Amino acid sequence: MARTTAAKTSEKPKILYVEDDPDTLEVISDYIRAKWSPESQGIRSYEAARRLLRRSGFRPDLVIHDCSPLFTESDEIDSEAAGDALYSLCVEQGLPVVVVSGSVREEKLKEEPYRENPPIDWLDKPLTWRSSTDGVEGGWQQIDQAVERFLEVRNGDSS
Repeated sequence: MARTTAAKTSEKPKILYVEDDPDTLEVISDYIRAKWSPESQGIRSYEAARRLLRRSGFRPDLVIHDCSPLFTESDEIDSEAAGDALYSLCVEQGLPVVVVSGSVREEKLKEEPYRENPPIDWLDKPLTWRSSTDGVEGGWQQIDQAVERFLEVRNGDSS
């Protein structure tokens, strides 16, 4: 299975970020575009992700998604089933995935599609902001670490 489909490169990765909470989506998507790639996208639902991945021609290097996004943009309640469907879609398309979850990590990793095709990382909520120190920019610590691990794997630098 091809978990790292992007070519070996020093380019910053295009990221698809999926999060049901609109405020969190806006803040973290803006950060990802500024830090990693202005071509990155942020969306709220499985349906929007499916449309984007299958029809728009947008091909992210990495997908970071909430374990329970919305099924459709008009939904008001998040759904683990939507997260499972999104994860399956990403696996089907050979896209590396980082999952963000509050509490279901161990249970999910025992189930398909996660068991046979585990994500490259699993981030616990809440995501935390790393403050600026000594003139170094702050950032979303777990996201930065996950993207850096992805880059190491993609570029063959992992041990």
